[in-house]
Amino acid sequence: VQQYLALRHPDRKAVVINLGIAGNTSGDALARFDLDLPPNNPDRVFVMFGMNDIRMGNYRTADPDPATLAKRREALEAYQENMTRLIALLKKNKYDIVLLTPTPYDQYGTVSARERAFANAPDGLTECARIVRELAAAESLPVIDLHSFGTAILERHPEGDFGGKDRVHPESTAHIVYGCRILEMLGEKPVVAQLEIDGKTGAFTGDRCGVRDFKQGDDTLQFTLVPAASPLPVIPAAEAYYPMTATLNRMPLQVTGLLPGTYRMQCGDIAAGDFSSERLAAGVNLAELNTPMAERLKETGKITAAIRKHEQVLRYLIHGKTIIRNAGGDLADPASCREVVERKLAENAGQGAGAAYQTRILSDYRKNIASEPQIKAQLEEARQAMFQAVRPEPFTITLTRLAE
Repeated sequence: VQQYLALRHPDRKAVVINLGIAGNTSGDALARFDLDLPPNNPDRVFVMFGMNDIRMGNYRTADPDPATLAKRREALEAYQENMTRLIALLKKNKYDIVLLTPTPYDQYGTVSARERAFANAPDGLTECARIVRELAAAESLPVIDLHSFGTAILERHPEGDFGGKDRVHPESTAHIVYGCRILEMLGEKPVVAQLEIDGKTGAFTGDRCGVRDFKQGDDTLQFTLVPAASPLPVIPAAEAYYPMTATLNRMPLQVTGLLPGTYRMQCGDIAAGDFSSERLAAGVNLAELNTPMAERLKETGKITAAIRKHEQVLRYLIHGKTIIRNAGGDLADPASCREVVERKLAENAGQGAGAAYQTRILSDYRKNIASEPQIKAQLEEARQAMFQAVRPEPFTITLTRLAE
């Protein structure tokens, strides 16, 4: 989503801030509200919880006893209460809110390596999605229903890994698809930019792009394309699940008035392909071709990865702060924080997977807390580098008619 917004709307310099923490519930979000929202002061807040709220351990059996059924009900009631409180708190602080239903559990997958460890998890998450939709209606808030959207994909593609190896955590391609769905539901349009140019006269009509330096020879046509936005990289694995290109990534170029024949297209110094005059008149999608824009996308991808890395370190620090505060530590007192960290690390020794995860968080906190200001500065530098890298740059397009 961050990469898309930067490429499509380079003038806006929109920043997507990751405030998620692995394993957290809606109740945890309430507990760390003051650490997350006021310091970042976002214009819009996207809220999605559910998978951890329902307590997956409550869904390990298809034939639950009364005690397990009671735990399921209690978890869903707590989820509804926490989401209601979270919405009220966001409204009180005048944040623009978008609710998202939780992504589904994969009940359809046929890959044998994956076990159906949670027999009725689909029921729990379906209930969470229902609660979110009802809250959105009651509070007059927009809702993006990722649950229904993802369930439909899982049902159509039981052979895939869309729901993740454990059927709970969507795999990387699924994250891209869900991100595209969010953008689509926010009203983003299919066309990045478009151009129709007369190969005889150089007359053109364009949307978010222009033309300069038009030149015409006997069998050659050349002009400089001046785009105001750039496309996303094409991801074939995502296209298998969702029409990403047709929905969000079209940059059509139409060249009319050419003599009949086949033309070789070169974009800058890069060979983009051979096309018939009929195909060029109908239009080719520059987003799918090898162009200088595609080359620059590699750089923005590296920067986006750096942003994620810095954000992850900062999220671990916030997680560490919540653990320290919940254990009675004073976040304004470094000595108090150190005492809690050392005590919790000693308590966690040899205590199982949950304790091991907390140990990792607290160890990272101990390692990085002194560098928090520098890490924040590095994150901001990476964001500014991204905004610089996505600035659209003109490039030449040359069409050369090939001999028959």
